[in-house]
Amino acid sequence: MLYIQDIMKSYLDSKKQQKIERDIASKAALASLPGVRKLLKLKSQLWMKCLAGEISEEKCVADSRKIEARIARELRAGGYEPSIIEQRPICETCSDTGYTKGKVCKCLKSYVANELTLLDNSIQSENFEVFDASIYSDDTVGKSISDRESVIAIRAGMERFIEDFDDKSASFLFTGPTGSGKTFMANCVAFELISQCKPVMSLSARTLVEIMGSYGSASFEDSDAVYASDLLIIDDLGMEGINDYSGSIIYNVVNDRLLSQKSTIVATVLATKEIANIYHPSLASRLLNSFSTRRFPSTTRAARHRKLSNGESNEIRYQAL
Repeated sequence: MLYIQDIMKSYLDSKKQQKIERDIASKAALASLPGVRKLLKLKSQLWMKCLAGEISEEKCVADSRKIEARIARELRAGGYEPSIIEQRPICETCSDTGYTKGKVCKCLKSYVANELTLLDNSIQSENFEVFDASIYSDDTVGKSISDRESVIAIRAGMERFIEDFDDKSASFLFTGPTGSGKTFMANCVAFELISQCKPVMSLSARTLVEIMGSYGSASFEDSDAVYASDLLIIDDLGMEGINDYSGSIIYNVVNDRLLSQKSTIVATVLATKEIANIYHPSLASRLLNSFSTRRFPSTTRAARHRKLSNGESNEIRYQAL
């Protein structure tokens, strides 16, 4: 599971830790420089007189700047930068909140980008930069477009979905055999949106049922994130143990997110006819009528072509994109 909330909490914790470390360094500097402490006290007394009306604001500002210059000189003479005693936020653009004027600050973007490189899961390695359509067949015999063109078109559609993400919601049903690239494509979308600091949650259908079920051991934060995340990815639909109970849980999640106009991606090896036959009509209707279906072709044909051209075995193996 992936949460931008987790990265955001880590970001805020890092800011707190940096402030603590800066405060410790500031106290150490002041402890070693009694002259700076006296100047800071003098500056404070100066402003108290200004507030009491004993001196003009213009004189207070002028004298305060002179004191600040003396403080800076003494700090440098003691081997410190003047900024060590300043109580300014680490990022003055957003005041360490991560957002400025309703938009993500560059400091948070940089932090998220760094965190993504440290993720020990498929989100780190599966993104559009490593997308390789060449593992799909370019054969058009008996079809209007090749499997390769079909997958390239799916990618283009997902990139448009990301571009329009802030303006409109959309939900997709990824179908296709094992190793056809469904999860890869979902991870590509997740990577791009997390990079933009969008709340994303990715989990299997089985885990979803465990979280939302009464016997689940996950926290309330997990169940809340299922509904609150801007994008929810449900992988391996059909592997959750299909019954009325699990179906009702998935239906409630899917239906609630549709009503709330929140985007969802569901990936499954089940064909659309199988979904219609296996699941309750209410869930099947939501998935087949309210989601845009994207059929991923098998990469078997591409793998076979490559092996034959290299003089290798004719054995067919699935290759995950």
